[in-house]
Amino acid sequence: MLPDALGWDEIPRVRNCGSYTLGHDVHFIQARLSLRDGLGEYQSVKGVASDGTITFADGSSVWHHNPMRLRAALRRADNLARLGTHGVLRVASDEHSDYCFSVSLARDPCRPETAEDRPGETLFDELLRRGGGLRSVRDVLK
Repeated sequence: MLPDALGWDEIPRVRNCGSYTLGHDVHFIQARLSLRDGLGEYQSVKGVASDGTITFADGSSVWHHNPMRLRAALRRADNLARLGTHGVLRVASDEHSDYCFSVSLARDPCRPETAEDRPGETLFDELLRRGGGLRSVRDVLK
């Protein structure tokens, strides 16, 4: 696909709010489990509201915390997406790969406390606060 002269072809960077609860940042395990279960059927996306509500042509809806990025990806994919298991919405980026978006059934605004690092916080407490996490083995062993 040739780049759009208006810049509509560019996908904004992922906004990591620090939360791995449904509708926020996609955790790699969430994406892997969803892929294991299958890609899901294509659905036509009717619209993505500024509050993150995604409405499908059949009238059903889900929510994602970064509507701007999702809209940009959907423009490239003719508003088609695959709703898989584990709250993963896949939008084709090319013929070999997808953008993965975590979605939830209910709106859940991002909270500043999930993004911040807290010195001295145990890994367990961080996992509870963020709903998941990504750390290198070196960081975990510290």
